[in-house]
Amino acid sequence: ELLKQLAPHSGRMQGILSQTSLQEDNMALVPAGFFIMGSNKTLDDEAPEHRVYLDGFWMDKYEVSAGEFAEFLNTVDNVKGYYLDNKFGTLFYDGRFHPRPGLENHPINNVNWFAADAYCKWKEKRLPTEAEWEKAARGASAQIYPWGDSAPSEIRARYFQAWTEELKHKVMVPVQALIEGQSPYGLHNMAGNVKEWVDDWYDREYYKEQSEYANPKGPIGGEFKGVRGGSWRDLTGFIYSSFRNNGNPQSRLDDYGFRCAKNAAPASEEKKLTSRAVPRNKG
Repeated sequence: ELLKQLAPHSGRMQGILSQTSLQEDNMALVPAGFFIMGSNKTLDDEAPEHRVYLDGFWMDKYEVSAGEFAEFLNTVDNVKGYYLDNKFGTLFYDGRFHPRPGLENHPINNVNWFAADAYCKWKEKRLPTEAEWEKAARGASAQIYPWGDSAPSEIRARYFQAWTEELKHKVMVPVQALIEGQSPYGLHNMAGNVKEWVDDWYDREYYKEQSEYANPKGPIGGEFKGVRGGSWRDLTGFIYSSFRNNGNPQSRLDDYGFRCAKNAAPASEEKKLTSRAVPRNKG
């Protein structure tokens, strides 16, 4: 009798359990709806400012840490060379990868797009789209930074640091740091610390030529992948939420990191996705 009573609610219960699991996995829910993407006041590839509809999705509250990435490398045995240069973030000894002592909770860096993509899939997640990343950073309004429109400061973002022999890896801060700079959905370090790979191919003309503003996934091909958020070495002009950057997906740079996303529900079938190819000389 009890099972009969619960049966109609089993789907809802599954949803509640799934939501609890994702919250425990340090993910934040970004609800479905419209937001303002881009800007008419900054760089040309951010224009025009436009409204975009996104289905609900989950996003990691924190950048992937060195400790988490070391666990991934040990599980996959680094068979595809996801992390060939061990000067940053992890060390290899005793037949295993280890985060540098004291830096377990600092963001992993020096990872290329393919390694970031593989990690997210290993976690049964995915890299966020460029649109998802921007909404998670600035919310549903057109605010400039994750925390609002006021200027960056050292309590809100890690930026404009110089890599010196004395500072070394301390140019970055732990992934849970800087609560004053969190986004409207509770995400940390969406401005500065490390740049973050997104799933989309980069096209500087994409906002001008895309025909659909529902769940955009970027061009169907290209040469460079999108990178968002700015890093510890950037000036304030590179860490605002609508700023677009790009990188060779094979690049391993000391200020490149990432975080993962996940669908909150099956994607809406009635919404078309933009699928415009980018000529290889338009990166």
